[in-house]
Amino acid sequence: METDIKKTKFQQSSIGLLIDVATPGSLKLILSIAIWATVTFLLAICNLSLFYNLGQIDFLFVVFVTPLSLFVIWFGLGTIVQRISTLFSERCYFRAGKRGISFNMVDNRFKPIMLFQPKMRQVDLLWQDIHEWYPYSLVIAYIIPVSTYIFIRTKQNEKILIPTSGFKESQKQIVDNIMNAQSIGL
Repeated sequence: METDIKKTKFQQSSIGLLIDVATPGSLKLILSIAIWATVTFLLAICNLSLFYNLGQIDFLFVVFVTPLSLFVIWFGLGTIVQRISTLFSERCYFRAGKRGISFNMVDNRFKPIMLFQPKMRQVDLLWQDIHEWYPYSLVIAYIIPVSTYIFIRTKQNEKILIPTSGFKESQKQIVDNIMNAQSIGL
Protein backbone atom coordinates (compact mmCIF):
# COMPACT_ATOMS: atom_id res chain seq x y z
CA MET A 1 0.00 0.00 0.00
CA GLU A 2 2.96 2.31 0.58
CA THR A 3 3.66 2.43 -3.17
CA ASP A 4 0.04 3.42 -3.87
CA ILE A 5 0.37 6.41 -1.58
CA LYS A 6 3.63 7.50 -3.23
CA LYS A 7 1.94 7.46 -6.66
CA THR A 8 -1.06 9.40 -5.36
CA LYS A 9 -1.54 13.06 -6.13
CA PHE A 10 -1.23 15.37 -3.11
CA GLN A 11 -3.30 18.56 -3.00
CA GLN A 12 -3.12 21.47 -0.60
CA SER A 13 -6.52 22.66 0.62
CA SER A 14 -8.00 24.77 3.38
CA ILE A 15 -7.96 21.70 5.63
CA GLY A 16 -4.37 20.71 4.96
CA LEU A 17 -2.59 18.33 2.66
CA LEU A 18 -4.98 15.83 1.04
CA ILE A 19 -4.62 12.67 -1.03
CA ASP A 20 -6.94 11.64 -3.86
CA VAL A 21 -8.84 8.64 -2.47
CA ALA A 22 -10.94 8.06 -5.60
CA THR A 23 -10.50 8.68 -9.32
CA PRO A 24 -13.44 10.28 -11.19
CA GLY A 25 -14.98 8.66 -14.23
CA SER A 26 -16.08 5.10 -14.42
CA LEU A 27 -17.58 2.29 -16.42
CA LYS A 28 -20.00 1.88 -13.49
CA LEU A 29 -21.32 5.36 -14.16
CA ILE A 30 -21.90 4.61 -17.86
CA LEU A 31 -23.73 1.41 -16.92
CA SER A 32 -25.83 3.35 -14.42
CA ILE A 33 -26.78 5.89 -17.10
CA ALA A 34 -27.78 3.06 -19.45
CA ILE A 35 -29.93 1.40 -16.75
CA TRP A 36 -31.70 4.67 -15.84
CA ALA A 37 -32.27 5.45 -19.55
CA THR A 38 -33.72 1.98 -20.14
CA VAL A 39 -36.04 2.11 -17.12
CA THR A 40 -37.20 5.65 -17.98
CA PHE A 41 -37.81 4.73 -21.62
CA LEU A 42 -39.76 1.58 -20.72
CA LEU A 43 -41.87 3.45 -18.19
CA ALA A 44 -42.62 6.15 -20.78
CA ILE A 45 -43.72 3.45 -23.28
CA CYS A 46 -45.95 1.89 -20.61
CA ASN A 47 -47.50 5.29 -19.91
CA LEU A 48 -48.21 5.82 -23.60
CA SER A 49 -49.86 2.41 -23.86
CA LEU A 50 -51.90 3.22 -20.76
CA PHE A 51 -53.27 6.36 -22.42
CA TYR A 52 -53.81 4.55 -25.71
CA ASN A 53 -55.92 1.86 -24.00
CA LEU A 54 -57.65 4.26 -21.62
CA GLY A 55 -61.16 2.94 -22.29
CA GLN A 56 -60.20 -0.65 -21.45
CA ILE A 57 -58.43 0.05 -18.14
CA ASP A 58 -60.02 0.89 -14.79
CA PHE A 59 -60.15 4.68 -14.36
CA LEU A 60 -58.97 4.59 -10.72
CA PHE A 61 -55.90 2.61 -11.74
CA VAL A 62 -55.04 5.26 -14.34
CA VAL A 63 -55.63 8.11 -11.84
CA PHE A 64 -53.26 6.62 -9.26
CA VAL A 65 -50.59 5.09 -11.48
CA THR A 66 -50.13 7.93 -13.99
CA PRO A 67 -48.85 10.62 -11.56
CA LEU A 68 -46.50 8.13 -9.92
CA SER A 69 -45.07 6.95 -13.22
CA LEU A 70 -44.71 10.53 -14.50
CA PHE A 71 -42.81 11.39 -11.31
CA VAL A 72 -40.47 8.41 -11.80
CA ILE A 73 -39.91 9.37 -15.46
CA TRP A 74 -39.05 12.95 -14.45
CA PHE A 75 -36.75 11.72 -11.68
CA GLY A 76 -35.10 9.28 -14.11
CA LEU A 77 -34.43 12.04 -16.64
CA GLY A 78 -32.98 14.25 -13.90
CA THR A 79 -30.77 11.41 -12.72
CA ILE A 80 -29.54 10.80 -16.26
CA VAL A 81 -28.62 14.50 -16.61
CA GLN A 82 -26.79 14.39 -13.25
CA ARG A 83 -24.80 11.29 -14.13
CA ILE A 84 -23.87 12.48 -17.61
CA SER A 85 -22.61 15.76 -16.15
CA THR A 86 -20.64 13.77 -13.55
CA LEU A 87 -19.14 11.65 -16.30
CA PHE A 88 -17.86 14.65 -18.25
CA SER A 89 -16.94 16.92 -15.34
CA GLU A 90 -13.21 17.41 -14.86
CA ARG A 91 -13.65 19.25 -11.55
CA CYS A 92 -14.81 16.22 -9.56
CA TYR A 93 -12.55 14.92 -6.80
CA PHE A 94 -12.66 13.02 -3.52
CA ARG A 95 -9.75 13.58 -1.16
CA ALA A 96 -8.83 12.86 2.43
CA GLY A 97 -5.95 13.50 4.78
CA LYS A 98 -4.92 13.62 8.41
CA ARG A 99 -6.98 16.73 9.15
CA GLY A 100 -10.13 16.05 7.13
CA ILE A 101 -12.02 15.05 4.02
CA SER A 102 -12.92 17.06 0.92
CA PHE A 103 -14.97 16.40 -2.17
CA ASN A 104 -16.35 18.28 -5.15
CA MET A 105 -19.05 16.44 -7.05
CA VAL A 106 -22.26 17.00 -8.96
CA ASP A 107 -24.96 17.55 -6.33
CA ASN A 108 -27.02 14.35 -6.07
CA ARG A 109 -29.68 15.64 -3.70
CA PHE A 110 -33.40 15.54 -4.60
CA LYS A 111 -33.98 19.19 -5.56
CA PRO A 112 -31.10 19.52 -8.08
CA ILE A 113 -32.12 16.21 -9.67
CA MET A 114 -35.77 17.25 -10.04
CA LEU A 115 -34.79 20.67 -11.46
CA PHE A 116 -32.19 19.21 -13.87
CA GLN A 117 -29.43 21.27 -12.22
CA PRO A 118 -26.02 19.65 -12.64
CA LYS A 119 -24.43 22.04 -10.14
CA MET A 120 -21.33 21.15 -8.19
CA ARG A 121 -21.31 20.56 -4.44
CA GLN A 122 -17.96 21.24 -2.79
CA VAL A 123 -17.53 20.20 0.86
CA ASP A 124 -14.46 20.46 3.13
CA LEU A 125 -14.84 18.81 6.55
CA LEU A 126 -12.39 18.44 9.40
CA TRP A 127 -12.41 15.04 11.08
CA GLN A 128 -13.37 16.73 14.35
CA ASP A 129 -16.58 18.02 12.67
CA ILE A 130 -17.58 14.51 11.49
CA HIS A 131 -19.68 12.50 13.91
CA GLU A 132 -19.48 9.28 11.87
CA TRP A 133 -18.74 7.99 8.39
CA TYR A 134 -19.14 4.54 6.88
CA PRO A 135 -19.82 2.68 3.63
CA TYR A 136 -23.53 2.51 2.83
CA SER A 137 -25.33 0.37 0.25
CA LEU A 138 -28.88 0.85 -0.99
CA VAL A 139 -30.34 -2.66 -1.24
CA ILE A 140 -33.69 -3.88 -2.56
CA ALA A 141 -35.34 -6.69 -0.57
CA TYR A 142 -32.11 -7.29 1.38
CA ILE A 143 -30.70 -9.00 -1.72
CA ILE A 144 -30.06 -6.74 -4.70
CA PRO A 145 -27.54 -3.90 -4.21
CA VAL A 146 -28.72 -0.88 -6.19
CA SER A 147 -26.04 1.69 -5.39
CA THR A 148 -23.19 2.29 -2.97
CA TYR A 149 -22.20 5.41 -1.07
CA ILE A 150 -19.90 6.80 1.55
CA PHE A 151 -22.21 8.15 4.26
CA ILE A 152 -21.04 11.06 6.42
CA ARG A 153 -22.94 12.55 9.36
CA THR A 154 -21.54 15.79 10.75
CA LYS A 155 -21.78 16.91 14.36
CA GLN A 156 -24.44 19.39 13.20
CA ASN A 157 -26.44 16.31 12.05
CA GLU A 158 -26.01 17.09 8.34
CA LYS A 159 -26.17 13.86 6.35
CA ILE A 160 -24.01 13.59 3.24
CA LEU A 161 -24.14 10.72 0.73
CA ILE A 162 -21.22 10.49 -1.66
CA PRO A 163 -22.09 8.06 -4.48
CA THR A 164 -19.23 5.74 -5.35
CA SER A 165 -20.61 4.99 -8.82
CA GLY A 166 -18.83 8.06 -10.18
CA PHE A 167 -15.41 6.65 -9.30
CA LYS A 168 -13.23 3.94 -10.81
CA GLU A 169 -12.46 2.40 -7.41
CA SER A 170 -14.87 0.13 -5.57
CA GLN A 171 -16.56 1.27 -2.38
CA LYS A 172 -14.26 -0.96 -0.33
CA GLN A 173 -11.15 0.47 -2.00
CA ILE A 174 -12.34 4.04 -1.38
CA VAL A 175 -12.92 3.25 2.31
CA ASP A 176 -9.43 1.71 2.55
CA ASN A 177 -7.92 4.76 0.82
CA ILE A 178 -9.69 7.12 3.24
CA MET A 179 -8.44 5.17 6.23
CA ASN A 180 -4.87 5.12 4.85
CA ALA A 181 -4.96 8.85 4.07
CA GLN A 182 -6.28 9.55 7.56
CA SER A 183 -3.46 7.58 9.15
CA ILE A 184 -0.38 8.70 7.18
CA GLY A 185 0.02 11.84 9.25
CA LEU A 186 0.20 14.66 6.70
